Amino acid sequence: MADAEQVAKWMAAYLRAWDSNDRDEPGEWEFDWHPLGIDGDLAMIEAETRCRDGRVSSNLWGFRLDAGTACRCFVEWYMPHPSGAEKLARPVRPAPYSGSPGGLRRVAGRPMRRPPSRPSSASGAG
Repeated sequence: MADAEQVAKWMAAYLRAWDSNDRDEPGEWEFDWHPLGIDGDLAMIEAETRCRDGRVSSNLWGFRLDAGTACRCFVEWYMPHPSGAEKLARPVRPAPYSGSPGGLRRVAGRPMRRPPSRPSSASGAG
């Protein structure tokens, strides 16, 4: 069963790993996040990524932690803001959550890498 402290610990480790990406310079991204909820081993966070080059994206992560805070399952929904929307984007605000260890987290680092695209399979039905 995960709790707010375990989620914050896992997020800190994840962001340290993200920041260790050798392809980018330090300070190329900022990442604000807060927990939406925790149910058993499942945690959900809402976040916003802002890159130095002006790109902004909203993020929704779901992940399952074991008792030692190792991640057993991770799913990310990545939603880039339309071009020009960066100036209109509102900052992420923490939702009311009594278990939040300090609410919104801000971390500076490197930009998120999009996963490689998967080839689509053609359907033979017709």
